[in-house]
Parts: sequence; C-alpha cells; structure tokens
Amino acid sequence: MLIASPANVNFMNKITCAITGANGYVGTHVTKYLQSKGWQIYQLSRKPNATTPEYCIPYQLTDKNSYPRLQGIEVLIHCAYDFNTRNASESEQINVEGSLHLFKQAKQQGVKTIIFISSMSAFPGVCSTYGKNKLKIEILAQELGVIIIRPGLIYNHQPQGIIGAINKLIKISPIIPLIGKGQQIFYPCHVDDLAALLYQLGMTNTTADKPIIAAANQPLTFKKIIQTLAAANHKKILLLPIPYILIYWALRLAEISGLKLGLRSDSLVSMKHYAPEVDFSPTQALKTNFRIMDENILRPQQS
Repeated sequence: MLIASPANVNFMNKITCAITGANGYVGTHVTKYLQSKGWQIYQLSRKPNATTPEYCIPYQLTDKNSYPRLQGIEVLIHCAYDFNTRNASESEQINVEGSLHLFKQAKQQGVKTIIFISSMSAFPGVCSTYGKNKLKIEILAQELGVIIIRPGLIYNHQPQGIIGAINKLIKISPIIPLIGKGQQIFYPCHVDDLAALLYQLGMTNTTADKPIIAAANQPLTFKKIIQTLAAANHKKILLLPIPYILIYWALRLAEISGLKLGLRSDSLVSMKHYAPEVDFSPTQALKTNFRIMDENILRPQQS
C-alpha cells in the first residue's frame, strides 16, 4: 500500500540528497536529473569529486566501520552494488550487510526518506547471486521503512550493461548471438523515467509496503530488443541462436581468465530465470509513466 501526503510536499524544491554509486551509470543520470530540479546532491564515495569535494561524504560499502555523516540529509538513494567480489559469500557480506549498516546509520541520523535501488531480478525463488542479495537487502530494508524500487532493464540512447554490450556488437558485426530462441522477458526502464520516480518519492512523504516496479508494463523479448537496437543503428543483422549452457560456460571461462565482456554469467542466470509474475499495482498507484522502448529512443542523439 502506498501512502503519499501532499501536505508534506517540499514546495521549495531544495532537497538535500545523498547518493551511493553516484558515479555509476544509474547514479550519474539520477544525480544530473535531481540537480536540474534544484536538489543539493552529496556523493557517498571513497574518493571526493575533484571539482566539488565539498559535496562528497566519505563512505565505503565494503567497510563495516564506515560511518557516513548524514545529519541534514533529507533523502538517501542507495544505488551502489559491489560486483568485484571473489565469491557469493563475500558478495553477501559486502552488499547485504553493508547496505543494512548504511540504512541503520541513515535512520539513526534522521534521514526522512531512504530509497533502495533493487532489481527485478529480486523475487522469491530467484536463482542468481545478484538477485538473491538484492532480495535479502529488500527484506531487511522493509523492516526499517525503506522504499524499495525494482527497476527493469535500464537504458537510454547511450546504453550500458547488457544493452550497451549488444549495441557495441551490432555496430561491428552483422552476426549477433541469440540466447536460445531469444524469448527471455525484459521490462524496459528508461533511466530518466527512473530519475523522475525518485524525484516524485523525494518530494512527497511517501511510504510503500511493497516494492515499486520501475519499468514499462509491456514486456519485450531479448530477440525483440536486439532487433530494436539494430533498427536504431540502421543495421541489418543475422541472429545466431546459441544454447544457453554454451554461452554460460563461455562467460564463466572469460571471468576465470579475468576478461570482462560486458555480460556476467550471473546476469545470464537472471535472464534465464526471470520473475514469473510482476505486480505493477504500486507503480500504477503513483501514476508514474515509463516509456516503451523503441528505435527512436535508442537512436543516438544529434549534437
């Protein structure tokens, strides 16, 4: 159930907000969007920004003894996730325990609104390590009144992650590997629409007892996404179906060798084992719109 109190809206727009992972793909876009709305953004980071060090709060997700100074912060957005771990146990220790520590610090220091950027990979019965950790964080976060956001497949005209890797391959090769028949399901989330949702939540005294899905409610198959990217790049491609297990072990061998291919084997697990049901009712209650992915949105913008 979502509860928004318009009487508590900050009409001055000058919200003080701290963001973890502010230098990442999502964090960078969210930071720019919220700054354009007049928010004062502070980065929770190990290294101060060279141009604005005064707006950096020293913090490390990996350090249990890291106690960020959050007095005066009204909104905390937790985007950070450490992928550079050696195994599942270390990943849980850093990401799950580190996130819980951060949330408790924020509550103790009077942060009004805490938002956790989770993932649609988090759901009961999840198979991937990433999804399992996100779900564990969600369970602990809900006990502290944290708002949970589950973004879908994040993109814009300069995509990164899975879409970015495919986009780069399309530009250099007419032959694109397809995972099986390419029927894996994705719910697209434009990064600006995600930022708009975070702005809305920060400007209102909103609570949520269910995760909020940040994505268009019209799913696309993996095959359709590749075809849309090809159209955006004006490229003709040939799709080459490859069994899931072959791609999985190719990625695992690359990871063991220290190679980074833009797609992790654990992400492939998330792609294969996606949520069987998705509850969009909290999103609909907020009356938040997420645009449908098409070739025009993905096409590089002209300067």
